[in-house]
Amino acid sequence: MGIETATNPKQPPGVAEGLFLLHDLQWRRKVYLGGLLLMIPFVGWFATLGYRKALISRLYAGDRPPLPEWRGEVWTHIWEGMKATFVIFSQYLPLYAILISILIARGAEPGPIVIIAGVIFALFPIFSPLAFPLAVVYWWFPGGAELLHIGEAIGLIGGYTLVTFIIPTGFIQVSLRGRYSAAFRYHNSIPFMFRNFRSYVMAWYRSMAMSMCGHFAIPFSPWGVLWCYLGIIYSFNKVLADDLASRGELSAESWFVRLEGAEAITLTPIGKWTAKAGDGTKVAIVGPVYIPLPNIVAKRIFRASVEA
Repeated sequence: MGIETATNPKQPPGVAEGLFLLHDLQWRRKVYLGGLLLMIPFVGWFATLGYRKALISRLYAGDRPPLPEWRGEVWTHIWEGMKATFVIFSQYLPLYAILISILIARGAEPGPIVIIAGVIFALFPIFSPLAFPLAVVYWWFPGGAELLHIGEAIGLIGGYTLVTFIIPTGFIQVSLRGRYSAAFRYHNSIPFMFRNFRSYVMAWYRSMAMSMCGHFAIPFSPWGVLWCYLGIIYSFNKVLADDLASRGELSAESWFVRLEGAEAITLTPIGKWTAKAGDGTKVAIVGPVYIPLPNIVAKRIFRASVEA
């Protein structure tokens, strides 16, 4: 594989999430293609969500290479992503219903800003998770529409935050059962979340850190977003993997096991915030996040480290 191995290494949390894709010799090509697709209006986000779905079974089965293929599978990924999107937004539906009911009762009329925002969210669904909180702020903002009271705005944002926090545990059930309908089995997902609460919160912590790094990796954001989405999938499914392992139900061939054992990714420090993986990939270390760098960025960092 071109990646050094280690036996029972003491690996910091976050290494496997950020760097498991290095076990795929074609990871740069696949991330590059995914980033290009992500920039296509309307379909890009769906393709990315579907690609994540295809990754899950490969992680548990330990398939080589770990990353799914894009070629010949794009429309399948788009379709799977649309189903995932339905699952996500159907859980926000009660909050949207409450907000719309309040606005209709108070005579709200959509202005140019609302129409333009709707068009943007339709063309680039990747931003659509921001639609609800932005709508609440818009209709509450003093000096603006001011159709929502502060208490209502806080309640709606609080509800949105709670639903967002719970959604990944529903998708963990999808990983376990293989059906999107499993995301609505709250009698399974909620107890699972509380049973693994600390691990679940830590998965959220690392996921938010990866998301910040990926989204603000300007001008490489499309590829950064794809990378962080893959890392987020690994992070939350690691919670399920650990739960299965505690009951002896996790395959020893899964990447969750192998990346903590003989096939763990070893890192050699280059500088204070940089390292080099066994296959030569330069890695940036930002808090709990380990980021495989684009070659053009890696060359600059490596040159700076050598000169220093």
